[in-house]
Amino acid sequence: MTQSNQPKQSNINTSGGNYNEYIQGHYIQGDYYYYGKTQDNFVEINLEELNFQLSKPTDIKTDLLSILETERLLVLGGDAGVDKNELALQLAFLLVKKLVTSGVSVKQWKRSSSLQIVDIELELRNTKSPTIFILTDIEPKNIGFYGLQQAHKTAISLKTHWVLFSTDRSFSSWHLENSDRKIFPILKYPSNDLLKKLQEQLKKYNLYQEFIDCLKSNNKSLEFVEQEFKTPKNVIHFVELFHQEVEKNKSEPGQKIIDINALIRLAKNDEKFIRNLYYQVLSSREQLLALGLSFFNGCFEDQLFAGLEEVVLKAWRKRDPSLPALDYCDLDELKDNYFDFSQNDLYEITSSNFKVIETKSYKIDIRSIKILSLENRRLLYKVAWESHRRQIINALEVLTDIVKESAVEANHFLSGKWELYGDPLRREKLYSVISQTISDIGLVSTSALSTVQGPLLRLATDENSKVRAVSASAIARWYSSGNKQQQELFRTLQTFYDIPLKKEDKLEELQENNWHVGKENQDIQLKSKDSEQKLDNVFIFKILKKIADFFKQLQADEENEEIDYYLDKDTGLPDYIGATIAVALGDVIYEYYGENKLSKDFYKWLEELLESRLRFVHLYFGYYTLFWVVPLHLQEEKIRNLLKEIIQKHRGMLYPGLGLGLSLTHAIAKSLAHAYAYPKNRQEVPNLLDSWYSEAVKNRHSEDKRSKKITQEDALLKTVVLTYGLIKYDEKPPLQVDVAFRRLEEIFKKENDSYVRDAVIFAVCNLTYRYFDQIEAQLQDLLLYFKSEEQEEIVKALTAIYLEQRVNIQGQEGEVYQRKIRVQERRYQLWKVPENRPLTNIEKAMNRWSKLENKAITQQIAIQALISFSSALGIKAQYQ
Repeated sequence: MTQSNQPKQSNINTSGGNYNEYIQGHYIQGDYYYYGKTQDNFVEINLEELNFQLSKPTDIKTDLLSILETERLLVLGGDAGVDKNELALQLAFLLVKKLVTSGVSVKQWKRSSSLQIVDIELELRNTKSPTIFILTDIEPKNIGFYGLQQAHKTAISLKTHWVLFSTDRSFSSWHLENSDRKIFPILKYPSNDLLKKLQEQLKKYNLYQEFIDCLKSNNKSLEFVEQEFKTPKNVIHFVELFHQEVEKNKSEPGQKIIDINALIRLAKNDEKFIRNLYYQVLSSREQLLALGLSFFNGCFEDQLFAGLEEVVLKAWRKRDPSLPALDYCDLDELKDNYFDFSQNDLYEITSSNFKVIETKSYKIDIRSIKILSLENRRLLYKVAWESHRRQIINALEVLTDIVKESAVEANHFLSGKWELYGDPLRREKLYSVISQTISDIGLVSTSALSTVQGPLLRLATDENSKVRAVSASAIARWYSSGNKQQQELFRTLQTFYDIPLKKEDKLEELQENNWHVGKENQDIQLKSKDSEQKLDNVFIFKILKKIADFFKQLQADEENEEIDYYLDKDTGLPDYIGATIAVALGDVIYEYYGENKLSKDFYKWLEELLESRLRFVHLYFGYYTLFWVVPLHLQEEKIRNLLKEIIQKHRGMLYPGLGLGLSLTHAIAKSLAHAYAYPKNRQEVPNLLDSWYSEAVKNRHSEDKRSKKITQEDALLKTVVLTYGLIKYDEKPPLQVDVAFRRLEEIFKKENDSYVRDAVIFAVCNLTYRYFDQIEAQLQDLLLYFKSEEQEEIVKALTAIYLEQRVNIQGQEGEVYQRKIRVQERRYQLWKVPENRPLTNIEKAMNRWSKLENKAITQQIAIQALISFSSALGIKAQYQ
């Protein structure tokens, strides 16, 4: 890799960075998917605020409250045409009122990113007082497919808490058992609630008496109409159609009888209703507004209008210069018929940059605009495609531009851009919304699919991983829409992936002719209008900032082996496309493929990605695709065999010499650690690790006969070691942290080879950071076998623990300096009299260690650690 195109360590994170790691004295969280800190995950809701939520009547009054009381967990899911977030709050308030004497509190998930993972089971166990937890807009990746089941079992066993989830995902998309229907009920609307909704809508147009008269003319009763409606959406559609007929009667001579049956049939037929609304009710201006609402469905209202202005200015006004700006007054006809406002309680992300101010999170009440039914949104695209195709196509280009421009930080502060994508939460929402939009438009027809491939390819070639993810998720969504769309998904994957394959073919040809690949590589990049612009040297997709020194300088023959395999010296547009395909494949298998056994088509795609000779594609294949595929399909023999094949075939680093520690062995270890969090893999993962360990130990040569070349057995053993260091342990069998530590100790005492030994040190440091209290005694014994240079690594791990604990110590006013010091993006208080500062737990432990008899090395490490603690806020500090 040329120097100018080397990945920058500060800009690298892993896509599947689900499991926190101690790395070289730092505690790293993967930026793509991460666990939020426990103390920051939830915020308590004031009961008066909950009472305010009841200002709007609940549309659903079934046995939901009873289910919540009995099962202690309830999921409000699917496309029910109701504001499920508001319903969750209403149910929480009703439960609080019923449990008024229990002192129960209500806490809502403080979502900081759509990529955040919350360990709800851990939250339940760590919370002592009775609490109702509310988690809104949950996706499977936020808690895992089995997170619902595990949380349910924990809530039932603890008998202390209740949990409410809301999700737009259907029951089937969560991979649940039929028995779980009791906690994920179909949202049914009692007839009396629907009757109230009907009366409310009729009174809105002052049509109640006319409706009663019309019923008599049709020889129908209120009970008949009541039984015909299934959802509030049907009611709203019916009243809108009835209103149209009444107005039509007024403008025409003679009074004809309105056919109630016909209106009911039309109201229940979504496509006919949308077609009637779009072509018979809406003006041309309102038609464009309906499209705009659909493009930005779910955005905050100011964000939606900012985006809509971009579309009007850059796309639609070019076609019709007389088109005026759209505003709230244009919403009247669409309000209630097509969309509604939804209240959001957001919490600003606390900044850590203040030098004096003690920052806190402020709640912001802001509305978003949500279409009543996602299916209606798709139908509107289908209907509008017939007459407004060019407007949609032109708008797609603008939407693509918005996503790409949002990734450039300098754009965030331009006029009109802050509302659109100025902060991380708005960008996350925008990415999700536009991805859904492009995906849904692609489902309209074959011609629409061909239309969206251009924008998808533009996004897929972006150097920013989050921009590429918009393309990947849009493609992956097609799988859930039926067999025809599944074939279109595979066709698109094939079409796009042909581009990096052509790069491989050209590089192989150059290599065979002994040409200088690095120089020629620049001449075969994908040609597009973006390729004329010089790409910044920022390597986006952050993988774990510094995994380095634990893997140090690898054997020269190992590096050469991987260097000879990989063809690319520079990362270019074809590599970005290949990485996008790897992400799309991971998404579709994890989120949309519902079968227990992986299909032949998907397995072939995994093999295809494995055969890639572009290291950037393997980076995403390992750290993203496998991370999400392995937990669901580890029990399949062919997947276990595939993992073993990868380990034995790719033993070296993906980027040797850069000190990043990125390898497919490390990626597979992360995937297995992720898989262990799934109940069905609790025994599968330990069994696999035991099997690999036995095979590696049995077939490895003795120390004196071993060659310098890294063997397949070495790679297998290293993967086992890394997995033990990455698993998130709890008190449940079959693996506990002390058991894993004993296995690491067993390997370490026998191992002199640096390839495996360094991996053990990495694992030990990681476990030390996360589980010091549980393994303290074992650690003391193991340290006796550490070489002097290896002792430095454990001192760094202990210092990382100190910094984590030290930041949480807060002094009283007067005993600390007003200004704080900054170390590694955290700010620490300093005591005016240092001796008055309370000691951290790790300082107390090191003081104990320093007094241990007959453990000289442990004493030495303790003293080194205490010295490191004292200098950590001095040498490393930036005084503010």
